[in-house]
Amino acid sequence: MISYQYALLSRLGEASKGHIAVNGEQGPDLFADAKNELERLYEIEKLVQSLFAPIRRNGDPYNYRPTTEQATQNRFEVGRKLGVAIGVFKAEDK
Repeated sequence: MISYQYALLSRLGEASKGHIAVNGEQGPDLFADAKNELERLYEIEKLVQSLFAPIRRNGDPYNYRPTTEQATQNRFEVGRKLGVAIGVFKAEDK
């Protein structure tokens, strides 16, 4: 996670704690809602970036290149996680 993302999430967490301290548990806590939504969106961003990442990385000292089957399986798993994150698929109970 990038430092500004961590800083924003931690500030929203602190604001949520302050809101609860002042207003109690009842009532909507917009800071906690915003923090939860940002965490969800950061996860989606990370998954989308991994989908668009090249299969072979140029800076890899070992010149690792996965097989087509491995690359397809990895992309399938990331796509499944992305579908769960955006609500298209239901999360599997394990």
